[in-house]
Amino acid sequence: MQGQIKRPTVLITWGFTYLAIFLVPVILFSFVVLRSTSMISEESERANQNFAKQICTSMDKELTDVSNLAQTCIHSTEISTVLNQKEYNSTQARYNVYLAVEHLKVVAAFAGNVKGVYVFLSDGSALSLSTYYPLNYIDSLMPYTDFPYNAYMECSEQVLRDRFMVLEKEGQPYLCYICVPSSYSPDGAPGHVVVIANLNSLSSMLAQADSSNTSGVIALDEDNHLLFSNMDVSPETLSFLLDAEKNGRNQFQDENGSWQGFAVERSSVSPLRYIVITPRSAFLKSYLLVRNLTVICTVLAIVLFAALAWVMLRRSYAPLRALQVSVSGKKENVPFRYRGNEWEEIRQAVDKTLDENKRFSQELERQKQLVQQNLLMSLLRGRLHGRDELTPRRFCAAHGIAFPYDGFTVLLFGVQAESPENLQDYFLQFNVLRQAVMERLTQKYLCYLADTGGGLAVLLNFDRDEGMTELLRDDLHQLRSFLESTYHVPFYTAVSSVGCSFEEISKAYYEASYVMDYLLLHQRKTVLFYADCLSENTARLYLYSNEMEQRLEYYIRLGMEERAVRQLDLILDQAADNSSDLPEMVNCLLYDITGTLLKLMEPQERQNAAGIIRALSAAVSLEAKREILCGEIGKLCAMNSAQLEQKRPKVVDEAMEYINGSYTDPNLNVNSLAENFHISSSYLSKQFSEQTGQRLLDYINQTRLRQAKELLRQNVGVQEAAVQVGLRNSANLIRIFKKYEGITPGEFRDMAQGTTGEGTIAEI
Repeated sequence: MQGQIKRPTVLITWGFTYLAIFLVPVILFSFVVLRSTSMISEESERANQNFAKQICTSMDKELTDVSNLAQTCIHSTEISTVLNQKEYNSTQARYNVYLAVEHLKVVAAFAGNVKGVYVFLSDGSALSLSTYYPLNYIDSLMPYTDFPYNAYMECSEQVLRDRFMVLEKEGQPYLCYICVPSSYSPDGAPGHVVVIANLNSLSSMLAQADSSNTSGVIALDEDNHLLFSNMDVSPETLSFLLDAEKNGRNQFQDENGSWQGFAVERSSVSPLRYIVITPRSAFLKSYLLVRNLTVICTVLAIVLFAALAWVMLRRSYAPLRALQVSVSGKKENVPFRYRGNEWEEIRQAVDKTLDENKRFSQELERQKQLVQQNLLMSLLRGRLHGRDELTPRRFCAAHGIAFPYDGFTVLLFGVQAESPENLQDYFLQFNVLRQAVMERLTQKYLCYLADTGGGLAVLLNFDRDEGMTELLRDDLHQLRSFLESTYHVPFYTAVSSVGCSFEEISKAYYEASYVMDYLLLHQRKTVLFYADCLSENTARLYLYSNEMEQRLEYYIRLGMEERAVRQLDLILDQAADNSSDLPEMVNCLLYDITGTLLKLMEPQERQNAAGIIRALSAAVSLEAKREILCGEIGKLCAMNSAQLEQKRPKVVDEAMEYINGSYTDPNLNVNSLAENFHISSSYLSKQFSEQTGQRLLDYINQTRLRQAKELLRQNVGVQEAAVQVGLRNSANLIRIFKKYEGITPGEFRDMAQGTTGEGTIAEI
C-alpha cells in the first residue's frame, strides 16, 4: 500500500487549492454585498446633492437676471427722473411718468423671466406696465394685477434695502426683488423698484423630478415656510426634516416611520433653499433583489463546485500520472514507490529538453547570419521568390529581415589593399570597414549587411523623404572621413537611387554595381551616387536607361514595330558612339535588351531564350546582333498587334487620340477624360492598362513630357514649356522629369544643348 501514498497527497493538495481559489471570490463578494448598502446610499446622496445644485444654479441664474433688471431700471434716466419728482400734476411731470412707463415696457420686453415690474413713488402711487399716469390710490391698482399688495405693505414697513422677499397672495407665493436708489435722504427713499420673478425654471425642475418618480423637491424660504413642492409634505414631515437638517444628518423618518434621504442646497442670491428627498426604498429595492439572487447563486455555486471539484481532481491527476510514467520510462500498469521524485523526474526531463533546445538554438543562431546573407543576396540579385503563398517581403520577414518602411537604397562598399598580394591587410581593412558601417549607419537607419565576395552590400530601409539623399550623402562622407583619418582605410562607396520601392531592390543593386564598376574603372576612392554618375557620364556609361526600356516596351506592347525598331536603333547607335573604351558595355546592353524582350514573350515562347542568347554571342558585328533583335521585335509586335485588334475597346484608341490632341489643356486628367467619354474613370483606367500595358496617368504625363523635351531642345524656358504642355507651373514639370527621367528639366536642356541632339537624347 506504500505505493499509493502519492495519489491522496496530490489530491488533498489540489483540493485545498481549489477550495482556496473558490473561497477567495466568495469572501470578496460577501464583503462587496455588505458594503453595497452604504455605497448605494452614498451614491444616492451625491445624486441628490447634484440635483439640488442643479436646481439652485438654475434658479440663481434667473434671480440674478431679476436683480440686474431692477438695477438697470432704477439707474435709468427715465425712472430716476420720476423717483426724484416732488409733484406729479404738471404736464412735464406726467410726461416724465409716460416716459418711465414706456421705458418699463421696453425693459420688460427683453426679460423673459420676469412676471411684473413696479415703480413705487414717494407719494404712495405706483407705475406698472399698463399704467400711463401715477395713481393716487395704490389699492385701485391691485385688482388688476397679480401683485400681492397687502403682503408687500407688511414687508415694506421694514427698512428698505436691496433684497429678495417672499410674498403671498391668495395662498400663492411670490418671489420679488426690491431695489432702492444707492443713496437717499434721511427722510426716506424717494421711491423704489419691485420686480416679480417668474419661477418657470423651478417649476420645470420640479416637474422633471416628479416625472422620475424617484425624488421629491421642496423649496423653503428663510423662515422655513414651504414655497414649492412636487410632493405632499405634512407639517410633521417638514418638522422632522428641519430637525434632521439642524442636527447635520442626511436622513430622517417621516410621520409614517419611513426613512428618507435628503440633500440641501442654499441659494447665493435669495433667501431660498432647495431640498431633494429620495426614499431609501427606491435605492434599496435593487439592492435587495441583487442580494437575494446572490444568496441563491452562492448556494448553487457551492453545490456545483463540490461536485465539479471532485470530478476535476480525479481527471486532473490522470495526466500527471501518465506524464510521470512517460518521463520515467515505466509501464502504465506497474505500481511505483513514492520517493518524492514525481515532479523531480518531470523537471529533469524538461531540463534535458531545454538543454537540447538551447544547443539547437545556438547552432541555429550560428547559421542564421549565413542564411540571412544568402537570402539578402538573393533579394538584391532579383532571385528571391516567395514560398508557400508568402510574398518575397513576407518571406524575408519570416527569416528575420523585416522592412517596416517603404523606401530602399542599396550601398556597395569596397576596399583595396596597397598590395594585392597582401590579403591580410585587405581582410583587416574590410573588417574595419564592416564594423564602422554597422556602428555608424545602424544608428540612423534600418540596414542589413551582406558580403558580396569582393565587397560589402548594405540595404537601407527608411521612410521616403525628399531630403534623404543629402542626409545620406553627409553621413557617408562623415564615415569616409572617420575611416581615413582614424584607420587610414580608403574605400569606394557606390549608392543606388535613393528611395526606390521593394520591387525595385534588384534594380537598385544593379545601379549600385554599375556605379561601383565606374569607380573601380577610374580608381576613384570616393562616394558616388547613381544620379551623380549619370550626370557625370550618362552617354558613355549608362546605355540603357529606365526611360529607354519603358519606351521600347511601350511600342512593342502596342505592336508599333517601326517605332520599336527606331528606338532600338537609337539605343544601339548611342552605344556604338559612346562605348569605344568599354566594349563589354555593349554586350551588357544587348543582354539587357534581350531581357526586356523575354519579359514581353508568352511563357511558351521563353523557351527560345537560350537560342537568342547563343545567336547574339555568335554574331560578330553589331549590325548582325541588331538584325537578330529586330527579328524578335517583329515577332512580338505582330503578335501584340493581332491581339490588340481583337480585344482592344474602341474607347482606348479614342482616349489616346484625345490625349495627343488635348495635352495642352491644364484640366486634362483621368477624371476629365472619363467624363468626356461618359464612362467611369476606373473602367477607363483598367481598359487602358490592360490593352496598352501602361497606366493612363503615365501616358498623359509622358505625352506632356515628350512635348516638353522638344520645347526644351529649342531653348524654351522651363516655366513656359510647362504652360505650353498643359502644366500649371514649373514645379509640376520638374516633378514629372524627376519621376520619369531622374533629372530636372534644366539639366535636360543643358544636356541637349551640349550634344548634337539625336545621339544622346532619346525621342519618341
